[in-house]
Amino acid sequence: MSGHNDDSTRDDFTRDDFTQVVPGDPVTVTAPGRLMVSGIVDAVAPDASVLWVIEDGGQGRCMVHRTDGASVRRRGD
Repeated sequence: MSGHNDDSTRDDFTRDDFTQVVPGDPVTVTAPGRLMVSGIVDAVAPDASVLWVIEDGGQGRCMVHRTDGASVRRRGD
């Protein structure tokens, strides 16, 4: 997948590492024991502290901050 930083073949990212996704990526965001959001990355803050996801099913947008303890997984195309 072009446009990704570092190892673009990675599917899993460490908690709070939003540098590995770019707008347009399909992702699932989880926090310990729960699903936070599944959708398409809308934006990533320049300092990678905030990730905006357009939720699947037309449910709006969700903001995820790096202090939320979330893990981001890019879904296969």
